[in-house]
Amino acid sequence: MRRIFILALILFIKVAFVSAQYFEGGIILGITGSQMDGDRLGGYNKPGVAAGMFVQRAASDKWKYRAELKYVMKGAAKITTKDDLETYRKTLHYAELPVMAIMKIKNKGFIEMGLAFGYCGYATLNYGAGPEDATSTVKPLELSALGGVGYQMNEKVSFNLRLNYSLTPVSHVSGNQTIWGVYGQFNNVLTLAVNYAIK
Repeated sequence: MRRIFILALILFIKVAFVSAQYFEGGIILGITGSQMDGDRLGGYNKPGVAAGMFVQRAASDKWKYRAELKYVMKGAAKITTKDDLETYRKTLHYAELPVMAIMKIKNKGFIEMGLAFGYCGYATLNYGAGPEDATSTVKPLELSALGGVGYQMNEKVSFNLRLNYSLTPVSHVSGNQTIWGVYGQFNNVLTLAVNYAIK
């Protein structure tokens, strides 16, 4: 899996810079809300950011394909209230390479679907006394499915709302039974992003 990720990264860079005349590129900036299914917590309580770049090419008037290379913050957190002083925040830092197909729909809208390869380079866990290194509790590689909807505001700017869900467990720590029918922990991330095309 690690070799596949590295090869995919090299291919992305080659496509972005060597074949620029055939592809449209741009930058991505967004915010995330995350949870880890199977960790006995609920809700998209962990805020984060997503940022990177993309290349895409039209296959027809209705379809185009796209690849991205970006940093994504994932994880989980427990909301602290006045009556509950317990604090829990797990932050996972990923380099991610999504590959997807995008279909245009009416009124400048579009839907997107695809897969993403992720590499978790660093993770922290905070119980209220400051973040501690928790990288060893997280599996370094992740395969996830993604789907979303978006709006093409003009030729350069578009917005999209995307769900990214792990297809493989992402933690060495066991968890509750999940929608896949296995006991483990899976990233469940919502991302709202703006995309700016550089032509």
